[in-house]
Amino acid sequence: MIKQDKGGRGRMIKAEELLDKIRSQNEVYNALKYQILTLKAEPGEMLSENIISAQMNAGRSAVRDALAQLTEEGYVVVYPQKGTAVSMIDPERITHRVLEQSMIEEICRSDISEEQLKLLEDVLDEQSIKKEEIADLLILEQQLSYALSVLCDKKHIWEMFRIMDCDMLRANYL
Repeated sequence: MIKQDKGGRGRMIKAEELLDKIRSQNEVYNALKYQILTLKAEPGEMLSENIISAQMNAGRSAVRDALAQLTEEGYVVVYPQKGTAVSMIDPERITHRVLEQSMIEEICRSDISEEQLKLLEDVLDEQSIKKEEIADLLILEQQLSYALSVLCDKKHIWEMFRIMDCDMLRANYL
């Protein structure tokens, strides 16, 4: 990849620089998501790129990228000319999410192979091991939903779940 330096000259970005940038963005994203899921960042709370950047010792572009991903997933909302805030928990989306999850579980029950069943059991076993930390359980629950949608050949439904999960996961934490 070629990047322009301050003098307008192009230079190759080293693989290490690219990996550091990706790692930094993932760390910021995971940390912010964890704070939202565990309600350390409360619904309605305003978020500042500058403060997050300083607290996490990360570049503002990594913070912006993380906030963009969290916006796409519904964890934060951008208010033009006001800023970014943690989204409110929407009870209606939780109800839809529960119904859709039940539907997929029912579909899967009838057409599941031994190998697929083993995969689901592994996810459930991991949940029983990590039952101490609620945030880990919430993420494992999300992984279970993904596994179910893939096994049932309904991966397109996963995208809907991923967006609705921001409310469901926080409600489960409560």
